[in-house]
Amino acid sequence: TRSAPARDPAAAHEAVRCHARLRGELTRLPRRQREVLHLVYYQEMTIEEAARVMGIALGTARTHYERGKQQLRRRLGSDGP
Repeated sequence: TRSAPARDPAAAHEAVRCHARLRGELTRLPRRQREVLHLVYYQEMTIEEAARVMGIALGTARTHYERGKQQLRRRLGSDGP
């Protein structure tokens, strides 16, 4: 049997560092933005499902979602989606 390819230690360290930075920036977001992003990305919910769980209107959840993503992009220096 083949073993899994060895992971580049430098790449692994960079991934851990990036993930820690993302987690840190998430904690700095306003509560509702943080909650909707957590539900969508980590709990794999749709924005509609997240709105239901949070007890807020769908439009409000979309606004928090988009504003949270914008803030993270700005803070992390990313031009991606």
